[in-house]
Amino acid sequence: MTQLSLFPSHPDSEATAAPAQRHSQTSMAAAEAIEPHLNKLERMVMDYLAKAKDGGTDEEVALGTGLRQETARARRRELVIMGKVIKSDKQRPTSSGRAATVWILKRIPHGGTTPP
Repeated sequence: MTQLSLFPSHPDSEATAAPAQRHSQTSMAAAEAIEPHLNKLERMVMDYLAKAKDGGTDEEVALGTGLRQETARARRRELVIMGKVIKSDKQRPTSSGRAATVWILKRIPHGGTTPP
């Protein structure tokens, strides 16, 4: 396995499926099941962040989109790898009171955000 095969959304990646723990049959099955929905789920995360005035934590994105936290976090991570979402310099508390990173859409030179 090469380093790039760890990042399926990377343009030079050898992998094409959703991320999965290759040693786990259940993880592999879950990755196969979600594959057809990836673009839709990524779009849901991007749409939420586009509408959120101050970005969103993973927990806020999950609540705002109705996705499970694990799903929202995984899709946000893929968007980070693609360069569409970036870590802001802010943090907000989660429902448990712990500090969480606030994620935002990456800005492009003309002042807008990255295209979908």
